[in-house]
Amino acid sequence: MKKDITPSSKSVARALGVSVATISRVLTRPDLVNEKTRERVLRGIERLGYRPNLAARDLRRGQTGTILVVVPQAGVFFLDVLRGVEQAADEHGFTVLLANTRGDLNRQRTHFDHVMSHRADGVILLTGQLPTVPTASQNRLPLVVAVEPVPSSNVSAVTVDHAEGAEQATQHLIALGHRRIAHIAGPDNVFSAGTRLAGYRKALRTARIAADECLVQRGLFSVESGAKAMQSLLRQRRVPTAVFCANDQMAIGAIGALRAVGLRVPADMSVVGFDDLELAEVYAPALTTIHIPRFDAGYQAMMILVDIISRTRPARSLTLSTRLVIRATTAPPPNR
Repeated sequence: MKKDITPSSKSVARALGVSVATISRVLTRPDLVNEKTRERVLRGIERLGYRPNLAARDLRRGQTGTILVVVPQAGVFFLDVLRGVEQAADEHGFTVLLANTRGDLNRQRTHFDHVMSHRADGVILLTGQLPTVPTASQNRLPLVVAVEPVPSSNVSAVTVDHAEGAEQATQHLIALGHRRIAHIAGPDNVFSAGTRLAGYRKALRTARIAADECLVQRGLFSVESGAKAMQSLLRQRRVPTAVFCANDQMAIGAIGALRAVGLRVPADMSVVGFDDLELAEVYAPALTTIHIPRFDAGYQAMMILVDIISRTRPARSLTLSTRLVIRATTAPPPNR
């Protein structure tokens, strides 16, 4: 029986009258090859049955072709970020693996060990916490932080202006005429939660509205914690007319707690969320919220990581803006 022999890159290049480097560029960086040559090479590759040895290619360039995206939990918030990462990764020939730490820094440290032992090429970190690794190793680690900032760190990052978003949300409620505005904040150990709280307070100061710390309740970024925080607010002698929640899930929980006691949104109380999950648009009533460009954050984080790995550009950081999305859960305060 005649043995099937897969053609080599050299034989394909010779048959097509191009260089081996051109074959490589068409497969890895097609944007560097003119359209006519690219199409001719791709047709020739298909006709000749050429299959590049991707594992050997990656081994030669000292890469595995794999990127780890480390998340604190496998929640819906991270899906759009992951889509952005995968889009940029596909454009540069990388495969993306998702690593869920479940809030455990030891698990996160294990994922980082994979990169430092050359079983992955880099990390995109979404947890907001760096594991304890030797400084020298950390400095060599191809790493980009996305969405959730890491305080006091020089690591490359694509973050969101959380304070700006919180200020926009609170200003919207103030512009509607609300003066007693509550805030359901995130956990005090999450940096972005503190930043959003700071943005809420800044908006109150700017409008010369006295801050009442009784109006600040802590949640855990969950629906259940949002409901419990709202129940605490409703027990106060002077109930707020509006509440800004540090994420959409807590806003949904807060609305549920209001409905449970017969209060209407926004007729009796206005509610604003943060994140702009798909749920916010389809929920009834549709949730007014702050949009985070999650896809863009993931895409830009991967592009920066590619530059770090390939050393084509210096490491850098970006801060993306948020925007207010006004829907059906906010209105002027009721007459009381």
